[in-house]
Amino acid sequence: MDLNEFNFSDIEVQLAKCQRLPGETHTNFFRQTLTGTRYWSVSGERSFIFVTDDLDFLRLFFITKDPGDLKSLLGRVVLPSTTVTALVGRQFHPDILEAFLVNGHRHHALFRRMTTRSLRVAKTNSRLDFAVLEDLEELLERLKTDFDPYPNHLPSRTMLTDYISNQWVLVIREGRKIIGYIIFQIIGNQVNYNFLFYSGPHPGEFLFLQNNFFGLMCRQEISTGFLWVDETNTRVLKMNEVSGWKLDGLMTKYLITQPSI
Repeated sequence: MDLNEFNFSDIEVQLAKCQRLPGETHTNFFRQTLTGTRYWSVSGERSFIFVTDDLDFLRLFFITKDPGDLKSLLGRVVLPSTTVTALVGRQFHPDILEAFLVNGHRHHALFRRMTTRSLRVAKTNSRLDFAVLEDLEELLERLKTDFDPYPNHLPSRTMLTDYISNQWVLVIREGRKIIGYIIFQIIGNQVNYNFLFYSGPHPGEFLFLQNNFFGLMCRQEISTGFLWVDETNTRVLKMNEVSGWKLDGLMTKYLITQPSI
Protein backbone atom coordinates (compact mmCIF):
# COMPACT_ATOMS: atom_id res chain seq x y z
CA MET A 1 0.00 0.00 0.00
CA ASP A 2 1.53 3.28 -1.13
CA LEU A 3 1.34 6.64 0.60
CA ASN A 4 -0.49 9.41 -1.24
CA GLU A 5 0.52 13.06 -1.09
CA PHE A 6 -1.93 15.58 0.37
CA ASN A 7 -1.83 19.13 1.67
CA PHE A 8 -1.99 19.64 5.42
CA SER A 9 -5.61 20.79 5.43
CA ASP A 10 -6.56 17.36 4.04
CA ILE A 11 -4.47 15.73 6.75
CA GLU A 12 -6.35 17.67 9.42
CA VAL A 13 -9.70 16.50 8.00
CA GLN A 14 -8.60 12.86 8.20
CA LEU A 15 -7.24 13.28 11.73
CA ALA A 16 -10.57 14.74 12.87
CA LYS A 17 -12.50 11.98 11.10
CA CYS A 18 -10.54 9.27 12.91
CA GLN A 19 -10.82 11.16 16.20
CA ARG A 20 -14.64 11.00 15.97
CA LEU A 21 -14.71 7.20 15.72
CA PRO A 22 -15.81 5.39 18.92
CA GLY A 23 -13.18 3.98 21.22
CA GLU A 24 -10.02 5.07 23.03
CA THR A 25 -7.72 7.35 21.04
CA HIS A 26 -4.02 6.60 20.69
CA THR A 27 -1.88 9.17 18.89
CA ASN A 28 1.54 10.79 18.74
CA PHE A 29 0.33 13.99 17.09
CA PHE A 30 -0.44 16.81 19.50
CA ARG A 31 -0.37 19.79 17.13
CA GLN A 32 3.38 20.09 17.62
CA THR A 33 5.38 22.24 15.21
CA LEU A 34 6.28 20.34 12.04
CA THR A 35 9.39 21.26 10.08
CA GLY A 36 8.38 19.49 6.88
CA THR A 37 6.83 21.04 3.79
CA ARG A 38 5.28 17.94 2.18
CA TYR A 39 2.84 15.38 3.56
CA TRP A 40 1.81 11.85 2.57
CA SER A 41 -0.84 9.70 4.22
CA VAL A 42 -2.77 6.44 4.23
CA SER A 43 -5.93 5.34 6.06
CA GLY A 44 -7.05 2.08 7.63
CA GLU A 45 -10.48 1.16 8.94
CA ARG A 46 -9.84 2.73 12.35
CA SER A 47 -6.39 4.28 11.91
CA PHE A 48 -4.72 7.08 10.00
CA ILE A 49 -1.01 7.58 9.31
CA PHE A 50 0.78 10.55 7.80
CA VAL A 51 4.46 11.27 7.22
CA THR A 52 6.30 14.50 6.58
CA ASP A 53 9.77 15.26 5.26
CA ASP A 54 12.62 16.23 7.61
CA LEU A 55 16.11 16.64 6.15
CA ASP A 56 16.73 13.33 4.31
CA PHE A 57 14.23 11.18 6.21
CA LEU A 58 10.54 11.07 7.15
CA ARG A 59 8.69 11.54 10.43
CA LEU A 60 5.62 9.38 10.99
CA PHE A 61 2.51 10.41 12.92
CA PHE A 62 -0.56 8.33 13.62
CA ILE A 63 -3.97 8.27 15.23
CA THR A 64 -5.84 5.05 15.90
CA LYS A 65 -8.85 3.71 17.75
CA ASP A 66 -7.61 0.12 17.46
CA PRO A 67 -3.95 -0.92 17.94
CA GLY A 68 -4.63 -4.09 15.95
CA ASP A 69 -5.80 -2.04 12.98
CA LEU A 70 -2.71 0.16 13.29
CA LYS A 71 -0.51 -2.95 13.30
CA SER A 72 -2.20 -4.17 10.12
CA LEU A 73 -1.85 -0.78 8.44
CA LEU A 74 1.85 -0.51 9.33
CA GLY A 75 2.38 -3.96 7.88
CA ARG A 76 0.87 -2.95 4.54
CA VAL A 77 2.13 0.59 4.03
CA VAL A 78 5.28 1.15 1.97
CA LEU A 79 7.63 3.70 3.56
CA PRO A 80 10.00 4.93 0.82
CA SER A 81 12.86 6.13 3.03
CA THR A 82 14.20 6.05 6.57
CA THR A 83 11.28 6.88 8.87
CA VAL A 84 11.31 8.01 12.49
CA THR A 85 8.34 7.71 14.86
CA ALA A 86 8.18 9.32 18.31
CA LEU A 87 6.00 7.79 21.03
CA VAL A 88 5.35 10.24 23.86
CA GLY A 89 4.10 9.44 27.35
CA ARG A 90 4.86 8.55 30.94
CA GLN A 91 4.46 4.97 29.83
CA PHE A 92 3.95 3.36 26.43
CA HIS A 93 0.89 1.31 25.53
CA PRO A 94 2.24 -2.21 24.90
CA ASP A 95 -0.07 -2.88 21.95
CA ILE A 96 0.95 0.37 20.21
CA LEU A 97 4.62 -0.42 20.77
CA GLU A 98 4.11 -3.96 19.46
CA ALA A 99 2.37 -2.61 16.35
CA PHE A 100 5.60 -0.85 15.39
CA LEU A 101 8.14 -3.43 16.58
CA VAL A 102 6.58 -6.40 14.73
CA ASN A 103 6.64 -4.31 11.55
CA GLY A 104 10.38 -3.62 11.61
CA HIS A 105 10.52 -0.36 13.56
CA ARG A 106 13.41 -0.63 16.02
CA HIS A 107 14.36 1.34 19.12
CA HIS A 108 16.69 4.25 18.40
CA ALA A 109 16.71 6.45 21.51
CA LEU A 110 14.78 7.32 24.66
CA PHE A 111 14.69 10.95 25.73
CA ARG A 112 13.47 12.13 29.14
CA ARG A 113 12.08 15.56 29.91
CA MET A 114 13.60 17.69 32.66
CA THR A 115 11.93 20.78 34.10
CA THR A 116 12.70 23.53 36.56
CA ARG A 117 10.68 26.27 38.22
CA SER A 118 13.74 28.16 39.39
CA LEU A 119 16.31 28.80 36.68
CA ARG A 120 19.71 29.63 38.06
CA VAL A 121 20.15 33.29 38.96
CA ALA A 122 22.96 34.87 36.95
CA LYS A 123 24.06 38.03 35.22
CA THR A 124 25.11 38.45 31.63
CA ASN A 125 28.80 39.09 31.02
CA SER A 126 30.98 40.78 28.43
CA ARG A 127 30.95 37.66 26.22
CA LEU A 128 27.22 38.02 25.49
CA ASP A 129 26.91 37.57 21.73
CA PHE A 130 23.78 36.90 19.72
CA ALA A 131 23.84 35.07 16.41
CA VAL A 132 23.07 37.17 13.35
CA LEU A 133 21.55 36.16 10.04
CA GLU A 134 25.03 35.86 8.50
CA ASP A 135 25.57 32.92 10.91
CA LEU A 136 22.56 31.00 9.59
CA GLU A 137 24.33 28.66 7.17
CA GLU A 138 27.10 27.82 9.62
CA LEU A 139 24.59 27.06 12.39
CA LEU A 140 22.45 24.88 10.14
CA GLU A 141 25.50 22.81 9.21
CA ARG A 142 26.74 22.67 12.81
CA LEU A 143 23.39 21.40 14.08
CA LYS A 144 23.43 18.52 11.57
CA THR A 145 26.97 17.64 12.65
CA ASP A 146 26.66 18.17 16.41
CA PHE A 147 23.28 16.49 17.04
CA ASP A 148 21.57 13.30 15.97
CA PRO A 149 18.74 14.64 13.76
CA TYR A 150 16.40 11.72 14.36
CA PRO A 151 15.48 12.49 17.99
CA ASN A 152 16.55 16.12 18.20
CA HIS A 153 14.03 17.80 15.87
CA LEU A 154 16.51 20.23 14.36
CA PRO A 155 14.98 23.59 13.45
CA SER A 156 14.29 24.26 9.81
CA ARG A 157 15.90 27.15 7.98
CA THR A 158 12.75 29.25 8.51
CA MET A 159 12.55 28.39 12.21
CA LEU A 160 16.22 29.14 12.84
CA THR A 161 15.89 32.44 10.98
CA ASP A 162 13.06 33.36 13.35
CA TYR A 163 15.09 32.27 16.40
CA ILE A 164 17.98 34.48 15.32
CA SER A 165 15.64 37.42 14.73
CA ASN A 166 14.13 36.89 18.21
CA GLN A 167 17.63 36.75 19.78
CA TRP A 168 17.12 33.15 20.85
CA VAL A 169 20.57 32.02 19.70
CA LEU A 170 23.69 32.77 21.77
CA VAL A 171 27.17 32.08 20.40
CA ILE A 172 30.81 32.00 21.41
CA ARG A 173 33.26 32.79 18.63
CA GLU A 174 36.92 32.18 17.99
CA GLY A 175 37.76 34.69 15.32
CA ARG A 176 34.98 34.31 12.77
CA LYS A 177 34.23 30.69 13.69
CA ILE A 178 31.42 29.72 16.07
CA ILE A 179 32.81 27.32 18.69
CA GLY A 180 29.79 27.20 20.98
CA TYR A 181 26.11 28.02 20.88
CA ILE A 182 22.84 27.81 22.78
CA ILE A 183 19.57 27.72 20.86
CA PHE A 184 16.42 28.18 22.91
CA GLN A 185 12.78 29.11 22.44
CA ILE A 186 10.68 31.26 24.76
CA ILE A 187 7.12 29.95 24.95
CA GLY A 188 4.88 32.16 27.06
CA ASN A 189 6.58 32.50 30.44
CA GLN A 190 8.89 29.50 30.09
CA VAL A 191 11.90 28.58 28.01
CA ASN A 192 12.62 25.46 25.96
CA TYR A 193 16.36 25.01 26.47
CA ASN A 194 16.81 23.31 23.10
CA PHE A 195 20.44 22.98 22.01
CA LEU A 196 23.70 23.54 23.85
CA PHE A 197 27.05 22.72 22.26
CA TYR A 198 30.65 23.78 22.84
CA SER A 199 33.69 22.53 20.92
CA GLY A 200 36.34 25.05 21.99
CA PRO A 201 39.45 24.30 24.08
CA HIS A 202 38.62 26.50 27.08
CA PRO A 203 36.01 25.20 29.61
CA GLY A 204 35.70 28.71 31.02
CA GLU A 205 34.14 29.93 27.78
CA PHE A 206 31.48 27.24 28.12
CA LEU A 207 30.61 28.70 31.53
CA PHE A 208 30.46 32.21 30.01
CA LEU A 209 27.99 30.89 27.45
CA GLN A 210 25.81 29.22 30.07
CA ASN A 211 25.89 32.22 32.38
CA ASN A 212 24.79 34.49 29.57
CA PHE A 213 21.80 32.25 28.89
CA PHE A 214 20.72 32.23 32.54
CA GLY A 215 21.46 35.93 32.87
CA LEU A 216 19.32 36.66 29.84
CA MET A 217 16.45 34.66 31.35
CA CYS A 218 16.78 36.61 34.62
CA ARG A 219 16.73 39.86 32.67
CA GLN A 220 13.47 38.76 31.00
CA GLU A 221 12.04 37.47 34.31
CA ILE A 222 11.71 33.89 33.05
CA SER A 223 12.26 31.33 35.79
CA THR A 224 10.70 28.11 34.44
CA GLY A 225 11.97 25.90 31.67
CA PHE A 226 12.12 22.43 30.15
CA LEU A 227 14.57 20.40 28.10
CA TRP A 228 14.93 16.87 26.74
CA VAL A 229 17.93 14.63 27.42
CA ASP A 230 18.99 11.29 25.98
CA GLU A 231 18.76 8.82 28.86
CA THR A 232 22.21 7.44 27.96
CA ASN A 233 23.83 10.89 28.32
CA THR A 234 24.46 10.54 32.05
CA ARG A 235 26.95 13.41 32.13
CA VAL A 236 24.37 15.93 30.92
CA LEU A 237 21.68 14.44 33.17
CA LYS A 238 23.90 14.88 36.23
CA MET A 239 25.01 18.37 35.17
CA ASN A 240 21.39 19.47 34.87
CA GLU A 241 20.37 17.83 38.15
CA VAL A 242 23.11 19.78 39.94
CA SER A 243 21.63 22.96 38.44
CA GLY A 244 18.17 22.13 39.80
CA TRP A 245 16.55 20.46 36.80
CA LYS A 246 14.41 17.41 37.63
CA LEU A 247 13.02 14.54 35.58
CA ASP A 248 9.23 14.91 35.42
CA GLY A 249 8.43 11.41 34.15
CA LEU A 250 7.56 12.33 30.56
CA MET A 251 9.46 10.33 27.94
CA THR A 252 9.80 10.19 24.16
CA LYS A 253 10.76 6.87 22.60
CA TYR A 254 12.14 7.14 19.07
CA LEU A 255 11.67 4.26 16.67
CA ILE A 256 13.30 3.99 13.27
CA THR A 257 12.73 1.84 10.22
CA GLN A 258 14.47 1.74 6.87
CA PRO A 259 13.15 0.48 3.52
CA SER A 260 14.16 -2.96 2.36
CA ILE A 261 16.80 -2.90 -0.34
